[in-house]
Amino acid sequence: MPGRYLGDYSTANRHSRWKTFATTASVSRKNCHPQRNFPENWDVWHTPSHWSNEGSMLRFTDTVIVPYVDATRQELHLPPDQPALAICDVFAAHRAESVRSKLLQNNIWLVFVPACCTGELQPLDLSVNDGYKNELKKCFTQWYADQVASSMGEGEDISGKKVDLRTSVMKPIHAGWLMRAHTQMAMKKHIIQLGFEKAGILSCIAKAQPSTHVTGTVCVLQLSDTV
Repeated sequence: MPGRYLGDYSTANRHSRWKTFATTASVSRKNCHPQRNFPENWDVWHTPSHWSNEGSMLRFTDTVIVPYVDATRQELHLPPDQPALAICDVFAAHRAESVRSKLLQNNIWLVFVPACCTGELQPLDLSVNDGYKNELKKCFTQWYADQVASSMGEGEDISGKKVDLRTSVMKPIHAGWLMRAHTQMAMKKHIIQLGFEKAGILSCIAKAQPSTHVTGTVCVLQLSDTV
């Protein structure tokens, strides 16, 4: 799909409970969206320009980020104004004043990873993204092998076998892989946590919290805007 991939978030707290979700976007026309039943907390949408921008980030904040943070606060029995920390790179849309203001209105603090430092400080880059992409590769490899194997089983000559890779064929299949990969990664909580450990975020939270009588939790979110 043309355009930027709008979002993959993870959240952590002092009890090491983790959630993760994603949302996809950017295709040329609404009727070109994959004909799949996506999870309710995914926002499958596109911008006219095919790129994420200030408007799409505002939509993403309204439809995904804020509802997710609110739900997490309720699940963890935290006050409605419990601070959350959003980590993102310096992509222009992330730095838009309207986006920052909307996040702050919901008590979500925005922290930017300096340019050229995402490989060292962005949690998903440190542990999750490689595994996510590997899951997608595994899905494609297995599907491709199955296509060839089915021809062999039917006694066809596969020397000139061409697997149909047209966009119209692959788009709904790939959407299914995306949901599968996301579900698989969400269950690998240790991998998600590892990224926040490598970035030094969990140790900073631990140092900032009192050693006893801990009454608060900071939700940590990270936005990865490209795949």
